[in-house]
Amino acid sequence: MRIVMSVDTLGGGWTRSLDLARALAPQGVETTFAILGPQPTPAQDAAMRAVPGLKSMVTNAPIDWLAADESDVEAASHAVARFANIIDPDIVHLGSPLMAGFGHFHAPTVVACDPSAVIAWKVDNSPERPLAPWRHELTARGYDAATALVAATAALAERTAEAFDLPRLPAVVPSGRRPPRPGGPAHPVRDFALVAAHAWDVGENIWVLNRAAGRTQVPLMVAGPREHIDGSAVDFGNLWSLGPMPEGELARWLEAAPVFVSSALCESECTPVLEAAHMACALVLSDRPTFRETWNDAAVFVDPGDDAGFAHAIDSLIGDPDRCRQMAKLARQRALTYTAEARASALLGIYQSVGRRREAA
Repeated sequence: MRIVMSVDTLGGGWTRSLDLARALAPQGVETTFAILGPQPTPAQDAAMRAVPGLKSMVTNAPIDWLAADESDVEAASHAVARFANIIDPDIVHLGSPLMAGFGHFHAPTVVACDPSAVIAWKVDNSPERPLAPWRHELTARGYDAATALVAATAALAERTAEAFDLPRLPAVVPSGRRPPRPGGPAHPVRDFALVAAHAWDVGENIWVLNRAAGRTQVPLMVAGPREHIDGSAVDFGNLWSLGPMPEGELARWLEAAPVFVSSALCESECTPVLEAAHMACALVLSDRPTFRETWNDAAVFVDPGDDAGFAHAIDSLIGDPDRCRQMAKLARQRALTYTAEARASALLGIYQSVGRRREAA
């Protein structure tokens, strides 16, 4: 079986896609990445070369989920479809619904549900901002055009079906991750909390952690870029910025961190959280349905707008080493149930089902 998968080099989907391609390869699946946005870095190129049989094509098209308007999304859809239609794969796997509704794809499409499409943004005490009408329309068209829909949690599947009046629930395929491999010994820093996020992404809700960092007794460090693709940057007042870093370096920081924090508003795949749990960090997470479904009883949950609550949760864990170690153990045990191989097997079943329907038609 051959699949074309849309990916970009900025979001957490990059790591998930690499893990998926690696886990699919032993099952006879040939994966080709259609890369949107910036070209891969040398480290990302090396990571692709390490996956057996993985091929890639840089489209030079805009990233769909960062698109300023419909024309950017259509350009991305055209670029991926042009590439996919030449290869003629069995399946096109799209990371979001935005590109699916333009009718460009000849092969069946398996489309991941978009968590940002089912929440109303509320950041830093600002009024709630619903999804832009053009984005809502493209999302609805994409869901309608998709051959199959997948969601990382039952909560996301249910909310998506309700919000877009879908005739059936999307298939639930939980996230999965290979345990990270540190690129050296753990950093010697102790008594700090770590965040791994694209700080410029509104969905990461980094502003509440900036306020929380002004209250904590320990440093709150952020691994990840501050600069947006458009050149703008987030101004950290209280957070310690570690900057972007490769996977092995992030794993070194995770190995040293007693506590990992995510205030994300809509992160369904939980990739950084999975990585942190694999490295035995105690978890402090925003109290969202997707996080609850995956990490209930294995994390401390805080209302996503409660900076004082985040600060208290962080300080309480670090101030109680026994409890911190117990929560870290629970998180790691839970992470071990979410493997890349299990995710690949579930998706392969969907790919094969979609492929059989295509052959029957």
